[in-house]
Amino acid sequence: MDKPKKVVITQNALHFLAGSEIVTLELAEHLQNNNVEVVVFTWYLAEPMAEEFRRRKIKVTTDENAEILKSPDLVWVHHQVLPNAILEPLKNAKNSPTFIFFHMSSHTDLYLEQPYVYDLETKLATKSLFVSKEAYDFAKATYLNFDKLDAQIFPNFIPKQFAEPASRKGALKKVLIVSNHPTPEFKKIVPALADKNIKTDVIGQIAKPSLVDYSTLNRYDVVIAIGKTVQYCLGMGLPVYVYDKFGGPGYLNAENFKAAEDKNFSGRGFISKAASEIAKEITDGYDDARAFQTKNREKFCERFSLENQLDALFGDLKPREIDSFPEQYLSYAKSVEGIAKDKVIAENGLVVTLKECDKLRAAYDETAKKYNDLVKISEVHDRELERATHELAEIKNRKSYNIIRGIDKVHKVIKGPKDDK
Repeated sequence: MDKPKKVVITQNALHFLAGSEIVTLELAEHLQNNNVEVVVFTWYLAEPMAEEFRRRKIKVTTDENAEILKSPDLVWVHHQVLPNAILEPLKNAKNSPTFIFFHMSSHTDLYLEQPYVYDLETKLATKSLFVSKEAYDFAKATYLNFDKLDAQIFPNFIPKQFAEPASRKGALKKVLIVSNHPTPEFKKIVPALADKNIKTDVIGQIAKPSLVDYSTLNRYDVVIAIGKTVQYCLGMGLPVYVYDKFGGPGYLNAENFKAAEDKNFSGRGFISKAASEIAKEITDGYDDARAFQTKNREKFCERFSLENQLDALFGDLKPREIDSFPEQYLSYAKSVEGIAKDKVIAENGLVVTLKECDKLRAAYDETAKKYNDLVKISEVHDRELERATHELAEIKNRKSYNIIRGIDKVHKVIKGPKDDK
């Protein structure tokens, strides 16, 4: 297949700065920068991710029947999301677009990564992509009709900006943790590294959510991360310590690289460690990790480059005829898509509501603390006022006080009134 002229990318939700949302953003940006018309369809669009698409002037719609969705050369499908504008023409499938289905997880609890619309992918996909060997093997063992799919592994990619070598050299001074998961070890790693005179920053859902870019990573000597961020570091030759909520192998090396890659650099399949052990491994293994990353950087760029992977993928796509959908199957597909859509919108809406509740609870707690502090101050002042009043009363009752009052009166009489001059 030649490079497509128009691509529709589908995604269940564009809400958080995470995983599949970032894959959608980077893929859309790359294609658009290479003169491809790109339209992204999603069931749910919200900040902060919505702003990232606006800033890049990438067209996004939540309208199932939007005109801009019609007549693409290629439909790149995440989570089996297909809007009416793509489904409806399949009643007469002549001259249908090419379909690629991309699966980014092997988690059994992520229902959107399962084939929830029966036989849809089998009927449409020219290629079925899986982000890792783990995801591929899971699908092979669980998907009905998997043997009918033209399936391959398509790992997380390195966008062009990360294919430049990191500029920091020398001693280990700064570490960055990139994580969306409240991993207990991470709370203890910061002070553990501080004891070794190493400054540690944290970004992600557990701290301050933000997109990771080259300039951010380039400020650090080591990055602790999993998933996509690992490939970014590979492209930069930046030592990456692979660890998060599942545990992890730590620094990558020739012995553990393949096992880590097969699990999408998620940390699965490896042990958990104490914060003190992680801190020791980070400092003791730094020089070897930097040497491994530097030695293999160009090879990693060649292998994981987004441009290289897409060129190879498009070059391997063979024309496929799609059978027209019977009215009954089309109605079924739309119904199941609708059920999934409602669930996604409800889940994201609930997350927003819970976040607002958390903000209100935090505001209430802060106000309550201020009030209690003021009450304490007021109580102290009341006690001081009461004590001062009591002391004044005691002074007034003393004989010496009455004598002094009498002397004052006599002094005023002797002195007389002041002259008016």
